[in-house]
Amino acid sequence: MAFKLSTPVVLFAFNRPELTAKVFEVIRKAKPEKLFVIIDGPRANNSSDIKLSKQVQEIVSNVDWGCDATYEISETNLGIRKRFVSGLGSVFSKVEEAIIVEDDCLPNLSFFHFQQEMLAKYRNDPSIGLVCGFNPLGSSPEVPSSYFFSVFSSVWGWGTWKRVWETYDPNADQWLSSSGRETVNSFIKTKSAQRFWGHNFDLVSRNHEYSTWDYQMVFNQFINQRLNIFPRTSLVSNIGFSIDANHTMDVNHPLALIRSQELAGSVLEEVPKVANSEFDLRLEKEIFNLSFFKYLALRAIHSLPS
Repeated sequence: MAFKLSTPVVLFAFNRPELTAKVFEVIRKAKPEKLFVIIDGPRANNSSDIKLSKQVQEIVSNVDWGCDATYEISETNLGIRKRFVSGLGSVFSKVEEAIIVEDDCLPNLSFFHFQQEMLAKYRNDPSIGLVCGFNPLGSSPEVPSSYFFSVFSSVWGWGTWKRVWETYDPNADQWLSSSGRETVNSFIKTKSAQRFWGHNFDLVSRNHEYSTWDYQMVFNQFINQRLNIFPRTSLVSNIGFSIDANHTMDVNHPLALIRSQELAGSVLEEVPKVANSEFDLRLEKEIFNLSFFKYLALRAIHSLPS
């Protein structure tokens, strides 16, 4: 029986037509029955943005399959933080769950199968927060099942439910309380990873204009003590590493080198609902590792208390 993608898909885009075209082509092959396209507006006095935005809009308008497509295009530039918050707020006012990709997150086709099955399987389980499509280690061959659980989360191609979105705080205000910090740090074992996430959560909780939305989503899973689902192999590649990117500027970063792999086999097997401590510890040591001296330097750069 042919796979039918009934779960709504959300695509966020801005001014990168080449990347958008690659991601949209995979979406076109997946043929979702419902599609939301969220596009930020051009920056003020930026003629290049206007031109590129028009190209992006032309690409995403090419819906040549049976699909209920909704377009939400800003007339002015809201910025990453406000565009995501307003866009997902609009989406989850209409649907109960969704699969979310950005213009620089290139999924493979098994990503959509994985997302739909996991979102259905754990729909009514409040202990689960996000279904992540990107595995920051590339693959986890030591994991016998097609998926596993983690205290960490990733939003480079992901899915979630309205019930989770309704708890999202774009300011991560609870981080500023001692109880909030204690809750988060209880999940993170190494001091270097505590510094890594503590710094990022300080950025978004102390500066409400800081241009990101994703650290707050990671924080939301910690503070609500949820587990998150990861695939054994990464189903998404981030193709947006570039000197022109907002945050992913290091083209030699290990995460830039991860390529997606199709996930073989069923994802319907039963998996013990506990965090994979080996995976989490590897993330802390290999990805979320911030030395004390670099931590102090970043605090000074961002004028944060040390």
